[in-house]
Amino acid sequence: MRRLLENTFPLLVVLGAVFLLGYPFSYLMGYPLAQNNLEDRNRWSQQIVEALPPLDIGAPAALRFGTPLEPDGGLLVLGNAPYAAEYAVQADAITLAGAYPLVLDPFTALDEGQTFRTDQVASESPVYLDKRLLKPGYEKPLEKPDGQRVGFSFSATDGVFVLRGRLLVQGVDYEVQEGVLTLKEPAPLWLALRPEADWARPLRITGDYAWADDHTVILQQPKPGARLELAETVVRWAERLAGGVDGINRTFTLVHGKLVPSDAQRQILVNDQLLRADGRRALERADGVRRQFTFPEPGGVLLLDGKALELGRDYEQAGATVTLNEPLSRRSQLLQQDYAILDADAGQLLLAQAPAPGSAVWARRYAVYDKPKCGATVFECFLSLPQHPVPLPHWIFTKAPSFVTRFEWASDRNVLREVWYTARGTLVALLSGGAVGLFLAGLFVLIRPLERAMLPWVIASQTVPIIALVPMLVLILANFGIRIQTSILPTAIIGGYLSFFPITIGAAKGLRSVEPLALDLMHSYAASPWQVFFKVRVYSALPFIFASFKVGAAASLVGALISETETSNAKGLGFAILGQVQAGNVADLWILFFISSLLGILFVSAVGWAERLLAPWVRKI
Repeated sequence: MRRLLENTFPLLVVLGAVFLLGYPFSYLMGYPLAQNNLEDRNRWSQQIVEALPPLDIGAPAALRFGTPLEPDGGLLVLGNAPYAAEYAVQADAITLAGAYPLVLDPFTALDEGQTFRTDQVASESPVYLDKRLLKPGYEKPLEKPDGQRVGFSFSATDGVFVLRGRLLVQGVDYEVQEGVLTLKEPAPLWLALRPEADWARPLRITGDYAWADDHTVILQQPKPGARLELAETVVRWAERLAGGVDGINRTFTLVHGKLVPSDAQRQILVNDQLLRADGRRALERADGVRRQFTFPEPGGVLLLDGKALELGRDYEQAGATVTLNEPLSRRSQLLQQDYAILDADAGQLLLAQAPAPGSAVWARRYAVYDKPKCGATVFECFLSLPQHPVPLPHWIFTKAPSFVTRFEWASDRNVLREVWYTARGTLVALLSGGAVGLFLAGLFVLIRPLERAMLPWVIASQTVPIIALVPMLVLILANFGIRIQTSILPTAIIGGYLSFFPITIGAAKGLRSVEPLALDLMHSYAASPWQVFFKVRVYSALPFIFASFKVGAAASLVGALISETETSNAKGLGFAILGQVQAGNVADLWILFFISSLLGILFVSAVGWAERLLAPWVRKI
């Protein structure tokens, strides 16, 4: 018992140390990806800032919007124009002097109060349930449908999911596995023509409702018998941009920063005039010499490669024609817009024309980056990674039992059958490589000229890339009618090719390691060269031979895995590793790595057991 503890305790200590060190190593490998997810704005959730409709239209005498109301920070609008009639602003409500403008269109219920349809195409209009405003909201996955993908990652997997205007039913349309929504059938290819049309991909409803398509609304919770209405015309409380309206100032700032530069639905208005954010190109192309360009209409902020130019300093303008101080290179992009974003993080805009005194500069809608989807810190983003380059050790050990028992023994994809197939190929490779290596070592020792002639070629054989050798081997074996997809022969050849070299060198070294006194003694006994070889040299070489066989065992396993991977063999651990790489299952891949490592340890240990059995006199250091 004591001897067993002495032998196993160091191994347990090493395994425990490796297990514990796996946590910082996993974090170190996943840190760059987590940091990128934290900093990459494209991976942040976006928030839509828009003019707010009233919370309750049942009693329109005092309109409440759920936010503190300040006359200098906002204004009441109707449609795309400031509200013309008189109104009084209190701290939390607005009182209208005249009649309340309201046009409602009722929805038609399609089921038990969860799916509703309207004939209007108004996905931006507010929706009221029994006269109370509902809050829209949905989450879309990062993955886009490609006609084959069935798995989609969300921040959470509870709640309601919709796809192409239809409410998905768990167990019928999808399953939730390990935090991933898995559809029963692949989502169709994403062919939406409009940027805001996300309905081709699965959506998770996070608010009270979400538009499933242009005409269909799906509620988070069913409301049987409820009256759902679409407000086509309703007054809203809009955000007024900060900045002096004095007829000179052109710089204004939104309340919220971190603007989404690519937001195609941003609506900035001066009074009732909607400012265009789309860039208008010049009629002429930049050729590296031209400095004068003509635009379809006069006015506008001039942008060169996204940077606003200053009139009088960078260019001169006469009507619709601008003249730059410097010619543009061929790759430069010159655009003209009604306004430009000076500082996206600060929400600062530059208008082409200074608004007249008394004008209202306001925002009806714009998108901002809210927060990272992965979490508030790098560690939270690390934990939320869908795939870790190096999974945490307990994740691997937790998943290992289910991975091993995933397929029955009769299946070719059973892990134990794959291990057995690779183990057989490794054993054949080791024996064949060992036989060739021992034979060559014996020849080299017995015939010195032969060693000088062949050893350089033996060394040169190891410089041939295995990846280049495998296709040649595949063609040769195919000419003999051998099916490489199921044959163990390629594994034996490649593994033997990698293992014979260390065995040859080690055995030759061992056969020459005889003490001179032993050779002199055999010569004094008039022993023949064969007697000297088998009775002295072989026994002296056994420690070197077994050490070489240990190296050859690891090389044979590597050769077997390479052969199964490169020859498209449909069996073995190499084929399983290749399949997990293509599928992107990192945790399963690491399990296969550990299985391969254990198989290598088993082969090396078997060689050690054979050494203790055949050469018990060898002293262990």
